[in-house]
Amino acid sequence: MKKGMAYILFAGTVVGATACTSAGNVRRSAMSEEERAFRATCTSCHSLPDPSSKTDEEWVVIVERHAKMLDLQAVDQEKILRYLQLSN
Repeated sequence: MKKGMAYILFAGTVVGATACTSAGNVRRSAMSEEERAFRATCTSCHSLPDPSSKTDEEWVVIVERHAKMLDLQAVDQEKILRYLQLSN
């Protein structure tokens, strides 16, 4: 009887852990390519800015300035700008 109860508890723990892992994977895969570029590039130097803190026009200037400093490829610059403008 005790073995049966232990098995049920163990199985419940494994199922719960699997659900948590699956939910975490869903979150990572739900992140857009643009958001991934933004997070990967911008966190290398500072904390992430709030996209709503600037206007579309302000983000153009800021992203261009940072892209020059980082020698960022145009495709990555476009992704980051798109993310910021769609998120503000």
